[in-house]
Amino acid sequence: TLSGVMTLNRDLTLSATSATGQFTVSGGMVGSGDLIKTGAGSLYLNVGTARGGIGDILINEGTALMANSLSMSENMRLSVASGTTFTYTSAGANVAGLDGAGTVIANVSGTTLRSFRLGGTGNYSFSGVLTNINTAPLGLMLDLKEGG
Repeated sequence: TLSGVMTLNRDLTLSATSATGQFTVSGGMVGSGDLIKTGAGSLYLNVGTARGGIGDILINEGTALMANSLSMSENMRLSVASGTTFTYTSAGANVAGLDGAGTVIANVSGTTLRSFRLGGTGNYSFSGVLTNINTAPLGLMLDLKEGG
């Protein structure tokens, strides 16, 4: 557990090789580095609310669970490799683009429509699964930008 805001000037690789690990940054993350998940195990990410944008989030192996809003820079890409799972438990997710062939799961309760918003420029390719496993209705929003 880290208190305060964490600045990523370089890529940060977090590995969970077995069972479940937890990584908490109470103040959030800013900077240009990527957050990379490796290892076959599960990793619980609890990142605070301060977000000036980071690089990309790459789930290369195993499972990652993000316990709060995934609202980063509109330049941030979420990449979920084949055979991996990314779950979020917040009201919605906002990313520039989605790549990979893994599974993205919304685990959000309630009756209010929740969104998964893709709103950046660039070319992205996702052939995986986007699903909701709880009670809140889930909508996919495409916010297409010029040149995107």
